[in-house]
Amino acid sequence: MLAEGAHEASHQESLVCSQRSGRAIRFSHHYEDFVPATGMPLAHIPKQVRPPPVDATPAPSLSSSSSADPQEEETAPEIIWATKPDSFGLYREYPSKPTHLPESTITLAHLTEFPSTVLPDSSRVSPAGPPMLPEPYEGSADWDRHNLSTFSFKKEVKRLDLYMADKANNPFREESGWRTSTVHIRLPAEKVKQSEADALLLTIEMYHCPIMDIISSVLRDELSAAFHLTPFKQYWQPTPESQPERVYSEAYCSDAMLEMHRDV
Repeated sequence: MLAEGAHEASHQESLVCSQRSGRAIRFSHHYEDFVPATGMPLAHIPKQVRPPPVDATPAPSLSSSSSADPQEEETAPEIIWATKPDSFGLYREYPSKPTHLPESTITLAHLTEFPSTVLPDSSRVSPAGPPMLPEPYEGSADWDRHNLSTFSFKKEVKRLDLYMADKANNPFREESGWRTSTVHIRLPAEKVKQSEADALLLTIEMYHCPIMDIISSVLRDELSAAFHLTPFKQYWQPTPESQPERVYSEAYCSDAMLEMHRDV
């Protein structure tokens, strides 16, 4: 009785009453405070998927048993690493143990965006200044509004061109893997009907990095340990009795990506 009375008292204290009518204000049942699913933990023991049974054939003779194709022998069962279904009934199957599960570190703060203070644990605005304004802002010691009166966009662009022309200060150096190539672009005149072959030809120099050099440098970085490099198959099974359905979303969920992963 004491426990029930305490529960009813705490429930009444949590209710908010209207000042006009005195009735309790209740949240509408049409809305549901639902937290999106995040984690898909791996099952403790991976399941084994055996190949489909082969049709029964007559027993080979002794003369033909020695010349049998080794590919016709029974292959080892394929081990599939499957995750547990989330609240939507979605789960994944990996051909090997995944290197990283990005969803395992996602919190509610990563899924929702709402205005808040600079410091999440503080109820007041941070004295460091508004983070939305670029530095320097009006409260900075380096800020001087009189500098805007002498600002010239044309002059600043010229300074950037001179900086790029200086090989010593150029950030796109060959030692860093950058290459220079020439690109030809046809520029037809506006509101003039002419073929592309007769249009003005522009020659533009561009800086670029070979894609293999970019991939190699990224994988050498320490952050590559947190990359997710294992493709998977995703299935949807709303109830334990229903048949799982394959879900296609990104390129790393496709059969072509899984075949490339097996070849590598």
